[in-house]
Amino acid sequence: GEPVKDAAMILLNSNLIHFVGSDGHNTRRRPMKLQAAFDKISETWGSERAQALFYDNAAKMLAGEHVSVPDPSPVQPLRRGLWGSLKKAFSSS
Repeated sequence: GEPVKDAAMILLNSNLIHFVGSDGHNTRRRPMKLQAAFDKISETWGSERAQALFYDNAAKMLAGEHVSVPDPSPVQPLRRGLWGSLKKAFSSS
């Protein structure tokens, strides 16, 4: 849901995610949406970062190679603007 997506965005903004994968094991009830996630990361952080998170870092780890990651940034809440703040405030009541 939205809280999980928000947490992922915050962690990605802070360079605290180094791999993306799925624990999907029932594709009928919960289909994997890795392509949508790859596209969103490519659009937001660039195709090079998406390639590293989805493919390159895992391949390096499995080969026993060093995985180079960016330095972490301070964790910041998402900025959603006035409409997002109002929507969140009124939906929790």
